[in-house]
Amino acid sequence: ATSIKSIQKINHNPISVEAVLFGQAGFLEESLTDNYPSKLLNEYLHQKNKGKLKSVEKFTWKFGRIRPASFPTIRLAQLSALLIKHQYLMQKLLGANNIKSIQKIFEIELPSYWKTHYHFGKCSSIQNKSPGKGFINSILINCLIPFMFFYGTETGQSEWREKAIYLLNELPPEQNKWLKLWKSTSVENKTAFHSQAILHLTKNYCTERKCLQCMIGYELLNKTDN
Repeated sequence: ATSIKSIQKINHNPISVEAVLFGQAGFLEESLTDNYPSKLLNEYLHQKNKGKLKSVEKFTWKFGRIRPASFPTIRLAQLSALLIKHQYLMQKLLGANNIKSIQKIFEIELPSYWKTHYHFGKCSSIQNKSPGKGFINSILINCLIPFMFFYGTETGQSEWREKAIYLLNELPPEQNKWLKLWKSTSVENKTAFHSQAILHLTKNYCTERKCLQCMIGYELLNKTDN
């Protein structure tokens, strides 16, 4: 495992951070001949010996049926750029007071190598692979804000829960197959707060066939009967 504390210790050297993340993920191999991955490999072998690191197997990562912009390699490159730019990332995210300031934290520049690659050793056309707003919002909705609410609940600090709800109301709703099914109903879905509530209902009532225990389901069934 690779802890945030271990990354913070090498944060002063960008190559070390990216080398450890890609090396631990199993993407750095002896067969790579490009200058950039070779440089990362040499640095990883140094860090591996120094910290007694153990990597996972490369085959554990899935690339099938995933858009290239979301490939594990690109997400790791984005993560390393984020950790390099912000040594105390979580503190900065929790300390931000509005969506714009949080989104600004995710404004990162990837190494030039990734502008022409999705995989090590395979060239592609030039593309900007910085995180898009949709991806950033998804991280906020599914990771940061739930953690914020959980933290507030566990510590008894209601201001964190209030902040989490406030941020959800500032974000646009998520879009997925479940939420599309709700478009034909009169249920409001204008913010991420609404979409998360709808997804909770879907998981805990709709898919469990507990329509009569759900006030919305009960009302919709009554309308159908009438």
